[in-house]
Order: sequence, then structure tokens, then C-alpha cells
Amino acid sequence: MTMKFSKTELLSGQYALLTHAQARAAGLSRATIRNAIKQRRWQVVLPAVYATSNRELTDDDRLYAAVLYGGPSSVITGAAACTRHGLHYVPTDPYVRLAVPATARPSSHAFVRVTCTRRLPEPVLWVPGPASPAVATNMTVPLAPLARAALDSARDVGLEVTRTVPHLSNGRPVLSASGARVHYDHALRAVRALICEAAQPGLASTEDLVRELEEGPRHGSALARRAIDDVVAGCRSAPECELRDLLALSDVLPPAVFNELIPGLRRLRPDACWPVRRLIVEIDSAEWHRRGDAYERTEQRRAYLASQGWIVIPVSPQRLRACPHEVLAEIEAAYLAAPVAA
Repeated sequence: MTMKFSKTELLSGQYALLTHAQARAAGLSRATIRNAIKQRRWQVVLPAVYATSNRELTDDDRLYAAVLYGGPSSVITGAAACTRHGLHYVPTDPYVRLAVPATARPSSHAFVRVTCTRRLPEPVLWVPGPASPAVATNMTVPLAPLARAALDSARDVGLEVTRTVPHLSNGRPVLSASGARVHYDHALRAVRALICEAAQPGLASTEDLVRELEEGPRHGSALARRAIDDVVAGCRSAPECELRDLLALSDVLPPAVFNELIPGLRRLRPDACWPVRRLIVEIDSAEWHRRGDAYERTEQRRAYLASQGWIVIPVSPQRLRACPHEVLAEIEAAYLAAPVAA
């Protein structure tokens, strides 16, 4: 984090962001700094953190400024870190979440929300892209590991739900209140999408997610707990989690197997299936099944399954949410009609 600047470089605006201490170390007097701000050649981004121009800050600049504000031990976490780790299904968050040591002094200010923690993670260093003026500083931004960032983001959503949805003394949400069900379902769907994407191969392991859930704060973690329970059960998308919820309501269906290899099926991993009845339920998402050549591959897979005596029931996420009881009745009827596999 320590960087040296020349007085000429700073006054010419070559470096995008810096602290008051860095400006002073480069030889700028307090009066020079005040004049640069007064004349609008510089702007104050955060307390004692300046931008050496008056242009609009990018999202990457805001991350860099937050770390300068938080100090050398601070780590970006939450939604901003998840996005930089490459996730797409990240809950919207207007703030940059910063984890700092429990003994640190910075407090939340402007677009930065600070959490003091005794569990400061070992950071993953991220380099801003070439479009960011922060690159001129050769800056690397410390991110929380993906499992920690995802759980922190999920807890942020959970804390918002606790503020906006009535809860009983035991912590259970009161979903009969006006608008509560819609808000809760939207939040749960967002957390499930985030956690399921984080758990994809090559990203965060299920073990890391479980560990972060258990070692982190319990307050605000109810949605994350549900999502991780789904991931442990094999679900890999928010609609699959919702399908699992629906199947649990049935008095007919035994537990389904989610995303497991079925012997003799060319290494296929059906979304949900009952091998004893050779019955599969597949989430027919437009995003995964209808782009590029995915539609043709889906057709070929379903034809192959049919040739092997398997029944495939495709269900779109939209229909799963719009008429769940109708979908459940269809799955139950198919299960009862299917012969027991030899």
C-alpha cells in the first residue's frame, strides 16, 4: 500500500487517488492541498483521501479510495468483492463494505461501510482493469476470499430483511404482513442465486461456505443458512432451491437426488431425480437451455434419457413460481405412474 509520489506528479494529476499523508510525504504543504481542493483541481473523496482531478469516480476508484481510507490492513468484502471475484448474481449494494481489524479507528462514512472484526481474512489481491485511472498507481485492491465475501453479502441482505420484515421473538419472519412475503421471497432468491453461483466448481468450496457460515455472525444469517443447506443438498441454482422447497411439501414424493451422477447415464447430473422411478425434473431455464447450441444439446440429452427409459419433466422457473401446486401435482402423478426400476 505504501507508494511514493513526486510533487510534480501529484500537481499534474498523474496519480488518481492518495491520502493526505502521502501528499504531505511528497512535499506538498497543507496550504497547497487546501488550495488544490478550493480551486476544484482536487476533490475530497473520503476523510484525508483525495482525488487529484475533478472527474467522476469509477466504481474501481471507490474501492481503491475505501482501502486508502481504511488503512493497510483493511479488506474489501460483501457485494463489491463478489463482483470483482467474477460473480454475476450479486445483490445490489450501494456501499463499499470494508472489513478492518477490531482495533482500527475508521468508521463508516459516505459510500463506505466499515465492520471491525477479529476475523480479518487473508486477502486476495485484485488488480483494477486498464480502464480504471487507479491503474496509474499500480494499486492492488485486497479482497476478502470469495466464501467470506459471499457470506458477508448474504448477511447484508439478511440484515435488511430483519429491518423491513416483521419477526417473531424466535426470529421467524411474519410473512402474513402486507408486502412481507414478496420482500422476503425476493431477498431469499437473491441470496440463493449468490451462494449457488459462489459454490460452482472452481470458485468457493461448499466446505469453505459452511465454515464461514458457522464462524461468522449469526445475526442476519438466516437466509444464508437456508441457501447453504440447499447447496449441501446438491442444488446449484436459485430455481433448484425453490424446487426443493416445493418437493418438501409433498406427502407422496421421497427426497429427490440433486445434481448427482447417475450410474449408466453418460456422466449426466440431472437437476432433480428419483432413480428408483427413472424420473427427472429439469429446470428449463432460458439462460442455460436456450442460448447458443444449448437448445440442441438439451434436446439430444432428453432424447437419450428417453431411450434409456427415463421420464423428464421440464419446468421453467416462471411456471415454478406462478403455479407451484400445479407443478407439484404433475410431478407426483408422474412419480406414481412410473414403474419401479429393476
